[in-house]
Amino acid sequence: MSFQTKLAILPSALLVLGAMSIGCGDDDDNKGNLDGGTLLDASMNGGGDGGTTPTGTVDYEGTLVGILAMNTSAPIAASHQVEVLNNDTGAPLNPPITTVSAPVTGKISLKLPAGKNMLLIKGVGTDTYDTVIVNADTKTNDPLIRISNSGTLALAEGSGGFVSKPDRTPVTGSVYHAPGGVRMGTVGCAKIFLDGKTVNDTESDQRYNAASGLPGKFECTAADVMCTPVQQTGSGGRFYIANMTPGRHTIKASIDNGATAIAEASFFIPFTRSQATSTTKSVLVQIGLDVDRPANPTPAGCTAP
Repeated sequence: MSFQTKLAILPSALLVLGAMSIGCGDDDDNKGNLDGGTLLDASMNGGGDGGTTPTGTVDYEGTLVGILAMNTSAPIAASHQVEVLNNDTGAPLNPPITTVSAPVTGKISLKLPAGKNMLLIKGVGTDTYDTVIVNADTKTNDPLIRISNSGTLALAEGSGGFVSKPDRTPVTGSVYHAPGGVRMGTVGCAKIFLDGKTVNDTESDQRYNAASGLPGKFECTAADVMCTPVQQTGSGGRFYIANMTPGRHTIKASIDNGATAIAEASFFIPFTRSQATSTTKSVLVQIGLDVDRPANPTPAGCTAP
């Protein structure tokens, strides 16, 4: 997707927000999607020694595409800097693993440390946000690396009823049905619980994506007659957490209101909006929660948007 094409898409930014998670779950070219992020100064994440590169590596090739892309037919034409960071600390690896996407084709080629990594792509000008993918697993070997287009935050604030905070970070993601580690679809009617909480995390402005694709309000006031509360994942399995603190967090998905977890993970947020390197001072952290069960656990009769 060229930046000229991206500008033409902005009037339809409702669709862009609808895809603001690491993949759509049922896209043929998007099993186990990996996306990108940002280069950080070592002083922001504990120093350059904190991310020693493991000895075992896996060849990885991918294509930078826009957040809406279903395949590699419309790559991001502008070159972006790509770096692999330590998934546990956000620190640069030592020695570093970096590359630059090829102009026009958007192709990248890397040797990733086997296992889970943090991938970062530095936003270019006012066109793309810094994008961070946490817990990106080399077992998925995905050809798409989605990066975040600018121009969507104001829409998300309006639909989700929150105000973005410069000292916080937005996190978006999906709950995937992934038997054997292969993403086959998404899980609807699931609830997300952060950092051991048993209720919705209002302090972090936790939201779920509505039928429009935009983050919806968790609760509605009597005066907001147009509001429909969204309190669990819809058919796309997507969630959006507007204002999370940097550092280590835990997350779990549940279909029995938190009594048991169908998927859970620990992840590290490396920096805030104000620390982003992009001109827009915006960042989007992306994560997927994989449910490794033979059958999709979406409850029977699920009518979530």
